[in-house]
Amino acid sequence: MLVRLRALLKFLIALDPAREISELTAADLQNYGASLPNHQQYFLRHVRSLLMEWAKTGVAGLSRDLMLLLPSLETKSHAIGAAVLTMDPERGPLTDLEYESVLAGLRQAFASGDMPIYDYALVVLAIALGCRAMQLAMMKVKDLSITERADGSKVYVLQVTRLKQGKNIRPRTLFKARELAPVVGALLEQQIGLVTKWAEKNGLIPIEAPLFPATMKALKSRRVMHPGLEGHHDGSSASSKIAKLLNGLRIVSVRTGKKMNLFQTRIRRTFGSRAAAEGLPATVIADLMDHSWLDSSLIYVEARPEIMERIDKAMALKVAPLAQAFSGTLVR
Repeated sequence: MLVRLRALLKFLIALDPAREISELTAADLQNYGASLPNHQQYFLRHVRSLLMEWAKTGVAGLSRDLMLLLPSLETKSHAIGAAVLTMDPERGPLTDLEYESVLAGLRQAFASGDMPIYDYALVVLAIALGCRAMQLAMMKVKDLSITERADGSKVYVLQVTRLKQGKNIRPRTLFKARELAPVVGALLEQQIGLVTKWAEKNGLIPIEAPLFPATMKALKSRRVMHPGLEGHHDGSSASSKIAKLLNGLRIVSVRTGKKMNLFQTRIRRTFGSRAAAEGLPATVIADLMDHSWLDSSLIYVEARPEIMERIDKAMALKVAPLAQAFSGTLVR
């Protein structure tokens, strides 16, 4: 809301640099709304919410005509899932062919030595879990547990911190356990070996060290976030790093004929779309993607028409015996 209010004030100053803004008026808000492109009209909704809270305080700065306008001002909501629903070639989910191209490029970069293991592990985990960049940034060595089955095979379980679960919830207080594929778990086990050496060199307790440090050479004070998260990336730097690594693969899209624009949110959207394509219900997708609202997950189920055929096939095995039983046919 603060960002949106600042945007409003910057807009007004650009209109009239000589103006001293001592009071906001209805015309100010209407002009700002008219200046916004269609896909950003929801910005006005945030400004309206803040100004209504301002008006309740009784503090000066809002004109009478503005206060009368606010309750009846019509605003648009943010269009949820537009990139997913339209399969946007620049921001939407990757097609199966694009996805396989990214994986092939990633494997090739690692096999040829162009991508070190700590970068490779970060990108592989980002793709495997489809989580947010901030969640990757907050992971610690101690979040990965490794146990052995009776046959000697290993089980890897990663505790992923939950985000966007409500107000006043501190980072790393809520977790969701995610079992990893053995090949991904083994990769993280190698990564932990490198991080342990880095932590000892930089005076950190190894189990408290970040799983993906902000640097493999030395701590940077500008990367420090909350107490206990020394050496971690912040969400922005983790997102930038993943985007840089993915775009460095220089994968060409079959849809556009150009180098793909890749970033973690797009990988996350691909994760959700692929889960829906496998016939998983919205409730399971919400659990996998750590969504607070089911509406965010329903987008993926509704996104692709061909998903329905796959869902039908997945459901047929469960529904067919029930249908036969109701029609009088004896089934096992």
